[in-house]
Amino acid sequence: MTNPNPVAAQPVPSPPQGAQAIFESLDDRGKIGFVENELDDIYNGLDRLIRKLSKIKGTAKDPDGVIEITLGCDGRIIEFWMDEGAAGRFTHLQLEEKINSLTADAWEAVQAARSKIETNMLDYLPPA
Repeated sequence: MTNPNPVAAQPVPSPPQGAQAIFESLDDRGKIGFVENELDDIYNGLDRLIRKLSKIKGTAKDPDGVIEITLGCDGRIIEFWMDEGAAGRFTHLQLEEKINSLTADAWEAVQAARSKIETNMLDYLPPA
């Protein structure tokens, strides 16, 4: 006679490994300390990432040597230099074009540097 209520084979859970095994073996106080240490590691990694990102600068120089622009990681102008005689040699429209073009070039440099860091962002966090 066959069993009318067959029980499907249940997979046997494997015992926890690594950090999970350590965590489960701790008492409540130990678990709190474990979590605090994990959060400290995450915060330290994020602080390193923020410092790295905040150091990014993008600079563009005019080929005529008239204007130089440096942007920070967020696109703000950090430095702007223009030759004193530029207003006498170029029209305001020519200078505007130079400034706009150089600002775009500097922003592209910032974006390229940010992209390099962003591809490795997980390196700044503790292993999972």
